[in-house]
Amino acid sequence: VIVVCIGGLLLFRNQNRMYDSEIYFDVNPSIELKIDKDREVISAVALNDDGMKVLDNMNLKDANLTVAVNAIIGSMLKNGYLTVTENSILVSVKNKDASKAKALEEEISNDISAILNASSINASILSQAYDDDANAQNLAAENNISEGKARLISNIISSNITDSKGNLYTFDALKDLSIN
Repeated sequence: VIVVCIGGLLLFRNQNRMYDSEIYFDVNPSIELKIDKDREVISAVALNDDGMKVLDNMNLKDANLTVAVNAIIGSMLKNGYLTVTENSILVSVKNKDASKAKALEEEISNDISAILNASSINASILSQAYDDDANAQNLAAENNISEGKARLISNIISSNITDSKGNLYTFDALKDLSIN
């Protein structure tokens, strides 16, 4: 009876785990991780075809966040998405607690920097931490990109940044570009 009860509780816990944070990795591959409060991966989802190549044959469910970050960045290196010349990555952390989001953002950025430095890649790591952003969610869903990338593009547009010809950037002009 005890074994059945414990098994039932564990099954219930695993099926009803709530995520605490969403983490997006964008290079051109786009990947979304959802982690619980214990920093274990609940889900790892490829958001585009290149993301599927990065996550190919990986089962990150229940992995520690650090292990998952190492696996994802390692696969991006192995598959040629991060190189000496293609060396930019966007890390976006979404959490209702701003200080927790910021701490995760910094930790993940430092982990990625260490991994890339060990591979002799001087990377440009863009990072952002935020709470729910309905505009980014809608733009991401409409354009098949991550919330993090949608948020970055929205920030670029709202800053009135221009291209080399003096034209303001548009969402459509930026959405299909790699982070580099």
